[in-house]
Amino acid sequence: MIEQEIYDNDRPLEDVLYDFELYLHKKFKKSSAIVYLCCVKRFFKLGGIIDNPQSYVDFILENRQKKIRADHYKEILIKFVNYINIRKDVKKYIISSLKEIKKDDSNSKKQTLILSREQRFQIINNMKYLKHKVIGIIQEETGGRAGDVLRLKRGKIKYTVDNDIIAMVFYMTGKANKDRTIFVYNQQSIKFIQNFIRNHFLHKDYYFLSDKNVKKKNDILAIERRNYVLYMKDLKETCKRLGYDPSQFTSHDIRRNYAVEMFPIVGNNIEQLRQLMGHSSVNTTAIYLKKTGLDTKDYQRKRLQ
Repeated sequence: MIEQEIYDNDRPLEDVLYDFELYLHKKFKKSSAIVYLCCVKRFFKLGGIIDNPQSYVDFILENRQKKIRADHYKEILIKFVNYINIRKDVKKYIISSLKEIKKDDSNSKKQTLILSREQRFQIINNMKYLKHKVIGIIQEETGGRAGDVLRLKRGKIKYTVDNDIIAMVFYMTGKANKDRTIFVYNQQSIKFIQNFIRNHFLHKDYYFLSDKNVKKKNDILAIERRNYVLYMKDLKETCKRLGYDPSQFTSHDIRRNYAVEMFPIVGNNIEQLRQLMGHSSVNTTAIYLKKTGLDTKDYQRKRLQ
């Protein structure tokens, strides 16, 4: 007698979500796994049905109308559907239905504000809190994400001597647990960062995280979110105070500006820039350049001039 295959739509939902959670924690870093799981749980909380294509589409469109991260949710749901065990024809139809939802271009017209290094340092140096200035400087010098800087564990900032010049070395862990090693040679920035680290002890495991006003002291993700929100608030208020449009310059735009600045330095080689930025694909790197209003073709033309 042939055993009939048991599909996930016939299993208790909590069992499916539990298995999916285990899969996420094996495949992705903790913070990403939590975000992905929260999205899927939200889908079911709002009436989503595991094998109903229309319920997936309705969820995305409803979140788009509420200006919630619908495009991001769409990619997460595609991951979920690829993981679960349902009839192949249903799975295929759900994924194709999700992919057919066109990307929300309402925010695509926003281009990165390209500022000179002096202007970026002006914003960073005028931030209200010393810790935020240090985080901004590390972003500026390394091209790292704000979250990557906040997650720097003790012992992940070291020093080396290169041709009689002291360099500060950052061992960062980015998305998908990709490790990057970045050397900083700006002596003024090194001294500024060094003085802060020596004189401020905020957390036993991290350089820049503080659990102040966070209820769950052991919840690193909650602590990181709180610190990130405060950093972003300080950055936006500083931009506004200095006459820059705060909606046009975020912490991630420091990283994008870094990419634009480094591209000619690496000989307009997008593959080298990809490695420098820690991207998985050159397509992501190209998006960084396009969001500035400059395409890789523009740089290639400039090389011939």
